[in-house]
Amino acid sequence: MSVYHLYNTTSHNFTPSTELLNKAFSVIMHRFNCTFEEVEIVLVNEQEIVRINHEHLGKNYVTDIITFYYHDTELNDVSTLEGTLYICLPRVIEQAQDLSIRTEQEFLRIVVHGLLHLLDFKDDTKAHKENMTNEEDAILDLVNQSPV
Repeated sequence: MSVYHLYNTTSHNFTPSTELLNKAFSVIMHRFNCTFEEVEIVLVNEQEIVRINHEHLGKNYVTDIITFYYHDTELNDVSTLEGTLYICLPRVIEQAQDLSIRTEQEFLRIVVHGLLHLLDFKDDTKAHKENMTNEEDAILDLVNQSPV
């Protein structure tokens, strides 16, 4: 049984690899000794990500992902995680084109980024962002090096 549910609310026809997503979740669970209760991955358009960004974070611009986590951070318990990843699919497609990579590769990186946020990783400073990027790279290397 999958720990995530994927909802595509955009007009783009995009179906990521279930195997790669499951593998990313598995790598993170082993790497951080955690489990995922339930994670919603909601693909949205640019207008919706701007609305969410403005309504919840007070920012008025397009971003590739916004993560909401539902575990109790006051208890400092990040062993069982749940949350929602709102991913702007048009932005992911654009970033993939800019990087000359497949959309699915960029999508997987963005999902890993969101899952790291669920683990309370931050990217609000240069040092935090560098640490998070290094962790993303390490996870993606593990996902891509073993067979699906």
